[in-house]
Amino acid sequence: MKEYKVLVDANILVAASILYTSSDFGLKHRDYVKCKTLINFFKNNVDRKIGFYTKSIDITSNRVLSDAILNTIREVSQDNAQIDGEKLLGVFSVIYSESLRRLEENKDCLLRETVNEERIKKLMSDVLLFFHVYIKKEIEKQNPRHELERVKNIKATSWILKMVKSAKFDEARRSFPHYGILRRKFIESPPGSEDIELLSHAIYFNELYSKRDIQFYLVSMDHHFVEINKEGVINNFVPNFIENKWGVKCLNPEKIMEIIK
Repeated sequence: MKEYKVLVDANILVAASILYTSSDFGLKHRDYVKCKTLINFFKNNVDRKIGFYTKSIDITSNRVLSDAILNTIREVSQDNAQIDGEKLLGVFSVIYSESLRRLEENKDCLLRETVNEERIKKLMSDVLLFFHVYIKKEIEKQNPRHELERVKNIKATSWILKMVKSAKFDEARRSFPHYGILRRKFIESPPGSEDIELLSHAIYFNELYSKRDIQFYLVSMDHHFVEINKEGVINNFVPNFIENKWGVKCLNPEKIMEIIK
């Protein structure tokens, strides 16, 4: 059987922890099912030692849990008028305690690995440059406006060329939502220190496990690392760029499950 190692991002652990039910109402993170399914797989296959996390992921998951609960309360109350957001906020401490307990249980399904801090410091310098310079330049090249302008200048002298021009124009317009997400994630609000550290850890472990002929993956819900899937249209620009540069495969929970199960 092929060996796999999967570094689990903090957002997976947190999403798989936010679930609260009572006689009056319930609360569930929008990604709870897909993330909890992955955690349960690791739990049921603990002998394979696939999933793991690090000290920094541990710290991050604890730090962001309360904000994630508040965001979930906001989303649920906005989507369902029958759910009283004020009542949920009134029992926030109970929800937090329950979620924290689930978070620790989820971590117990994984291994906790250490890193070489000196190597990580060097990698973080490289990843900082990668995120804040190289990938930003490449994303700007993806701006659909460039293609729209090019298509507009095509002289359509026959009905076939007119159809081709129309198709290319529509394709460029459809790519705008993906470009908008990429621009927000990397240019308007670029990756922070925790994102840089996470990718540095992923590169470190990929180097380590590739020497042992073990397939390594980073699993996340963050578009700083994984594909964008908007209305069924997938954009793999970011994970492909990361893999081409560092050899690290970054996938969401569903894609990981297809591979390791």
